[in-house]
Amino acid sequence: MAFLVLLQRLTPPERAVFLLHEVFEFSHSEIAGMLGKTESACRQLLLRARGNLVESRRDLATSAEEHRRLLHAFVRAASSNDVDTLKQLLAEDAVLVADGGPGGAIFGRVRNLPGPLAGRIKIAAFIATTMSQSPSDLRVHESELNGQTAIVVSQGGRTIAAIILSVALGQIRHVFIHADPARLRHVRVLD
Repeated sequence: MAFLVLLQRLTPPERAVFLLHEVFEFSHSEIAGMLGKTESACRQLLLRARGNLVESRRDLATSAEEHRRLLHAFVRAASSNDVDTLKQLLAEDAVLVADGGPGGAIFGRVRNLPGPLAGRIKIAAFIATTMSQSPSDLRVHESELNGQTAIVVSQGGRTIAAIILSVALGQIRHVFIHADPARLRHVRVLD
C-alpha cells in the first residue's frame, strides 16, 4: 500500500520509466522506444523518479505512536460525526480510496465510490454521512495490517471493512477503506 502511495506522487512519465526499468527490468533503449523518448531522457526521468521516491518516503515517515494517535483521533471523530475535527485531521489534499470489490459495497444508503475522493472537505462529509447511516451493532477493533496499526470493522463477528491510514507531517494523507468480502476473508476479529 505504501508503495502505491509513493508511486502516486510521481508524474506519469516518471512512474512509467521507474516501473518499466526497476520492476520489469527493461533497458533504457527499450523504454525509450515504448515511450517515444530518447535514452538520455529516460535516464533523467528515472533519476528524478528515484529522487522523488526518496523525498516522499521521508515525508511519509512517521512514528508508530503518531500514526496510532491520528488513527484513534480519526475513529473518535468519525464515530461522533465530528466533521470539523475530521477536516483538521485530514491534509488539504487528502485522498480516500474505497474498495468494495467487483460486486461493490453498500453501507447504509452509501454505495461504492466511482473513484478516489480528493480533498478534506469531501472526505469529511463522506465519512460523516456514512457513519450517520451505520448500524448500531458495528464493532471497531484495532489490528495490524500491512505492517501498521489499522482499524477493522465487524458486524456479528464478521469482518466488513478494514481502514488503513497513510499519515505524514502530523496529518492524514490517505484513507484506504477495504470492504471487499473476498479480500477480508483472512481478517478475523473476536467479538
